[in-house]
Amino acid sequence: MAQTETRRRVSDYSIDDEGPVSPQYWQGVSTSFTHYDDVYTGVGDNAREALENALDIAAMDGWDVDAIPNTMPDSPTVCDLCQELVAGFGLEDAELDMDAACSRCEMSYYVILWIA
Repeated sequence: MAQTETRRRVSDYSIDDEGPVSPQYWQGVSTSFTHYDDVYTGVGDNAREALENALDIAAMDGWDVDAIPNTMPDSPTVCDLCQELVAGFGLEDAELDMDAACSRCEMSYYVILWIA
């Protein structure tokens, strides 16, 4: 007899857009002192990719995430934000040898998905 997979129904969720963070400085998150049952950290090049990653992880953990829409924007990317930061400091691309291309830093875009 085949066993049917039971997905956990999402009764409440929250999404936090943490933005670009270097993984060496990421402190993580927890459900302590919250009403949420689980929390998932998604990582990507932009908010949309990061939330998609968090949704995939939650689905693998047994949650029925079909009711959670991914309305996060796919821009700016981490590299776009780095370029804006460089421009904000008044540095020229030539000074950093970035020539308007991604410098391939360690930064990633982080989104937190809280589920109850």
